[in-house]
Amino acid sequence: MTYNIELCMKVSEKRWIESLRRGQACFNPVETFITKAEIGGNTEQGDKYEGIFARIKANDARLTKLRKRFDDDLEEIIDEDGYVLLRRISSRKVPIFCAYGIKKDELKIRENSVQEEAGEYKCTVDYDFPDKIYNGFLDCTDVWGFYASSGHFFAALEEALDKNHLSYAKAVISYDIDPTKEFYFEPDSDYSELNHKRKDLEYQHEIRYRLLSFPRNEKYLLDYAPLSEHSCGIAPGALRLEMHCICEPLDA
Repeated sequence: MTYNIELCMKVSEKRWIESLRRGQACFNPVETFITKAEIGGNTEQGDKYEGIFARIKANDARLTKLRKRFDDDLEEIIDEDGYVLLRRISSRKVPIFCAYGIKKDELKIRENSVQEEAGEYKCTVDYDFPDKIYNGFLDCTDVWGFYASSGHFFAALEEALDKNHLSYAKAVISYDIDPTKEFYFEPDSDYSELNHKRKDLEYQHEIRYRLLSFPRNEKYLLDYAPLSEHSCGIAPGALRLEMHCICEPLDA
């Protein structure tokens, strides 16, 4: 799969960002993010639609089949206009790790920055992280950011997951949940319904890892090989990246 993600980042409290820099990633149960929205009112990092695989009419014939299929694992939430939201209760317990991506087409070459030196072209590339990442995203004021080469970071995570014999799935989130419309995603044994989020969160470009063979409802700390200073960095407050790059002119 082509992800089209060049860089990734995390925002959190200083202690968790420093842990990432040292080579430790925290997988949290999905329940954590549902609770942030439902109880804490945080609808940016939190999302009450996590794991919701359907919004259908209460008289939809599929509901009877789903009740029989999932029995007491099916969570039914009464919604507006005669609709019901459906979630597998067990999906709340799946541990996930999320990073937020920067796409290649979002990286802008600074005007008049391209220079040629000894036949090699160099330029300056700028990127400002969206304000939404910081405004209302965390429930604290001690906000720090971690940024990294997505290729290097994901390779380190996956090497550690494989070393620990952990089965996992990786996906770029699809932002195709419209809370005002009917939708249905077929639930499967890998809980792929967790690859879908609200459409208004699309600015996050989230890449998500979920553990498939791990005790449910437990936080998991994954130790991985720390990245070099050339592959990642941390800083307090809102981040703005300035990158000095080697580039090539487009063919005429």
